[in-house]
Amino acid sequence: MSTPSTMPKLIANKQNVADKLVVSRTKIPKSHKKENIQPES
Repeated sequence: MSTPSTMPKLIANKQNVADKLVVSRTKIPKSHKKENIQPES
């Protein structure tokens, strides 16, 4: 754990998790809107 190569990996992992949370949050409302539009048309 004291090796320097593990630190950037941990930071990158945290960024990836945060990005995935943001992506999932932005994708959910978009998919709901598409589902609502399809039955109407």
